[in-house]
Amino acid sequence: MDDFKNPNDKQLVLFSYSSPFYDALQYPERFFTFFGNDITISQGWKSGGKGGTSIGFGASVYNCSIIICFFLEKHSHLVCGS
Repeated sequence: MDDFKNPNDKQLVLFSYSSPFYDALQYPERFFTFFGNDITISQGWKSGGKGGTSIGFGASVYNCSIIICFFLEKHSHLVCGS
């Protein structure tokens, strides 16, 4: 870690939504492409566990739902015609 020896050095940190330090559940919107369709989903999130909707539940797209969509896209024979 020789790069960080001088405390007076200035470091530039680039922001990325793919950073593991940024919680995607807090984005106001999420963007996806499934089956060739661009999809925008608005999210509602509030801290403190009270959710982001009027009934007190959060309205966020969890990563597991994205993974299952990618899986179903890749294995569409499992759901097409069902």
